[in-house]
Amino acid sequence: MFRLTLVLACIFSACARAPAHVKATDVAMKKFCQKASQDKQIKMLGCGGFFDERKVRGFYADFESNKQLSKEEARALLTDLVSTCIHDLNLEEKLLSYVIKTPISFDHVSISIVFVGDDRKPYSQLSQIHIFENKVYYSVYDVSQNAYVCTQSETLNSENPSLESNVATAPQVTEIESSVE
Repeated sequence: MFRLTLVLACIFSACARAPAHVKATDVAMKKFCQKASQDKQIKMLGCGGFFDERKVRGFYADFESNKQLSKEEARALLTDLVSTCIHDLNLEEKLLSYVIKTPISFDHVSISIVFVGDDRKPYSQLSQIHIFENKVYYSVYDVSQNAYVCTQSETLNSENPSLESNVATAPQVTEIESSVE
């Protein structure tokens, strides 16, 4: 009985291997996230990709920082992470063969950073910064809603993602899901 179970488990694991495009994405994103975690002293919470059929549509990474940063400092950290991610991913030749549109740009990357104290409770000023589809969201954690609430958003100028004069939309308030995509 034990041998039969072992044989079935081996057959199942051989069939359950991740497709090549998922594996290539996983390898490239983990490599970026490990480097970013070490260089920026932030903790990786998760990373991966968005997929259509057998192609890669986009990439995501979620981080946690125990530093309380100003909006400008958080934005500088986020834009640096996104720029580094794009640069690193565009060097991954094996990955690029699976990406729907190359070169990889700001439109393809979603990165979020949550800012928490040592007790892992979100800071009250700026609790999260997130970029998705070239739009940066600034959020605070609302305890009563048990959710991150966006207090401002802006479109990032992908030609020059630096801090100077880069706001393209007026502030707006919308809710951001607290779950990972």
